[in-house]
Amino acid sequence: MKAMPNKGKTLGICAAALAFLLMAAGSTPDNENTASTPDESSQTTAVTAGTEAAPVTEVTTAVTEAAPVETEAPATTEPEPRTEADEYYENTSEKITATAHANAENTLSEKEVTALFAERGFEEIEITYEYDLDGKAVDEAEADKDSDAKHPMYQAMYQAAEGDIWAVCVVGKALYARPLSYNFESDTEIEYIFGEDDELICYADENNKLYTTVPKDTAVSYHVVEKINAEALDKLTFEEIEKL
Repeated sequence: MKAMPNKGKTLGICAAALAFLLMAAGSTPDNENTASTPDESSQTTAVTAGTEAAPVTEVTTAVTEAAPVETEAPATTEPEPRTEADEYYENTSEKITATAHANAENTLSEKEVTALFAERGFEEIEITYEYDLDGKAVDEAEADKDSDAKHPMYQAMYQAAEGDIWAVCVVGKALYARPLSYNFESDTEIEYIFGEDDELICYADENNKLYTTVPKDTAVSYHVVEKINAEALDKLTFEEIEKL
């Protein structure tokens, strides 16, 4: 059986040890406190390193759709109703290269036409018109050499040196000649027309349109000459036309 320690002696030793520890704690130099205390930056670093990053809150930006812009639909032009003139020229032409309503840009004035006829040697000739620029029929009237009024078509009768009658016409701005005597007296079943260009311009009062066409040979016997003037028509006698 072990001997029990002396209780009084044990308490004295513990009290002395406690007093020694308290004295040691109180005598610690200031510089040791400073050395043992981490600086502020170290603490901050330690805290930062040891702290988990807060979760990033996902920010959703609402995209507002732009309101649709209302725009006016482009105006649609309804096609013009077909006319008998449209059908006629489609049936009698190899092709129609252009159509246009008669207007101030594609026609000649009375002043311009009278000057043109005089330049081509058709002296003392009566030039007439039957339609105004809107296509309305008017009483046949003679072109005035001082007038700026325009018309889609003009016509004048010319008697050639040998007595043959020609209708000299201006359609739009083009000059043509129709040998009326030959067309009436010959055995031809189609009309002969002479012009200065490969295309024939025709006018239809029904819709006030000018048709630029290449006519079929079965519809018109169209012949191109260098120039429509009095001298040329005097040479195009009945016999000469027969040779064409």
